[in-house]
Amino acid sequence: LNLKNLDENENYNLAKGIFFKELKSVSKEKRSVFYNHLINLTIKLVNHSSPGSLEEMFYLIKNKLKEGLTDDITESDLPVSKFRDFLLIAVNLGEIKWANNFLKNYGPLLPPDNREDHINLGKALIFFNLKKYSDAMKSLDQINRKNPFFYTDVYVLKLKAFFEMDRFDESHNELKNYNEYLRKDRLIPDQLRIYAKEFCIAYALLIKLRLSPVKKNFYELEYLLSTKNLIGKKWVFQKMSEIKLND
Repeated sequence: LNLKNLDENENYNLAKGIFFKELKSVSKEKRSVFYNHLINLTIKLVNHSSPGSLEEMFYLIKNKLKEGLTDDITESDLPVSKFRDFLLIAVNLGEIKWANNFLKNYGPLLPPDNREDHINLGKALIFFNLKKYSDAMKSLDQINRKNPFFYTDVYVLKLKAFFEMDRFDESHNELKNYNEYLRKDRLIPDQLRIYAKEFCIAYALLIKLRLSPVKKNFYELEYLLSTKNLIGKKWVFQKMSEIKLND
C-alpha cells in the first residue's frame, strides 16, 4: 500500500473495482467485511495525509450506509463504533447537511447506553463547524464522560471553542484540568495519551503565540507540528497560520 498517493495504489483500486462490480453476488455479511477492509485501508492513507484519502473514505462510508450496512455504528464498544468517526469525517469535509441527516437517521440505532452522548457529541461537532461555539459548549456539557474517548472529545472541543471565543483564562483552566486527567487516569490507551499530551503542548504554545505573536513563538510551534503527531493537528496549524506576526 502506497501511503503517500492514493492514485498509485493499484492493488487497492483493483480490489475496489472488482468488489463494486461483483457487489450484487456477495452476501450482506461479506459486503460489510469488504467495506470495512477498504475503509481501514483508507484510514491508513488519511493518517499519512495522502491526497484525496478523506474523500475516498467518505465515498465508501456513504455507499456502505446506502446498502443498509450499519454494523460498525451500532457497536456498543466505543473504540469499535464508527458513529463518531463518520460524523467527524463529514464535518471535516464540510458535508454539514449530510452530517445532520446522519445524526437524525442513525442516532436512534445506537445502543441505549451511549446514544445520547454520541448524539450530543455529534451536535457539538456540527455547531463548532458552523462557528456556533456557545451552542457547541451546551451540547458538550450534556455528555457523560464515561471513558477516555468521551473525555478527550469533550476536552479537546471545549479547548478549541474557548480559543475561538478568545476566552483564554478559561482555556488555561480547562487545559490544566485535562493535563491532570491525562496524568492520573490509568485507563487511557497509550496512543491516545501520547497524541493528547502532544495536543496539550501544541495548544499551550498556540495560546502563547496568540497572546505574543512573535517569530520565536511561531517557530517553536511550527517545529512541534513538523515533528509530532497530535490530536487536532490540522486545526492548530490553521489557527497558527491565521496569526499575524509582529515585525
